Amino acid sequence: MKMGIFLISILYSLFILSFSLQSGETSGSLSGSFVEAITTFVSQMFPRLIIDIELWHTIIRKIAHMASFGIAGVLWTISFQGFRKKWIYILGIGLVLSVVGEVLQLFVQGRGPSIIDALVFNYGGYLLGGTFCFIIIINRKYNKKNNVS
Repeated sequence: MKMGIFLISILYSLFILSFSLQSGETSGSLSGSFVEAITTFVSQMFPRLIIDIELWHTIIRKIAHMASFGIAGVLWTISFQGFRKKWIYILGIGLVLSVVGEVLQLFVQGRGPSIIDALVFNYGGYLLGGTFCFIIIINRKYNKKNNVS
């Protein structure tokens, strides 16, 4: 295991967990600024389209969950390349990271944990990222073994 990517994986994991420690107001305003920018853009592109801000806010938040945990899945998959039983570590870290991210919200004003967020959006995003990375790694090994450019 390369120590550099392992350290990056740890730091990134701590970074995404730090979002769980934001107050409900801070978290909402962060995603709200993205929603405002996107709805402004969509409104200009499609002026007759009726936009439900709350729906967009939910969609943006869920995409952010999946994307941030997907990146973690990629990083941890790379970190454990070459390990025996690497999938136990990779899957275990993802599950712990997903659940801890939601449990931390128990201690923050205006926030609360969600089993759906933990398992579907956090862990689901993590698994998608890890699977994507794994497919690329397998493809590269196959191409290298078979001298495919």
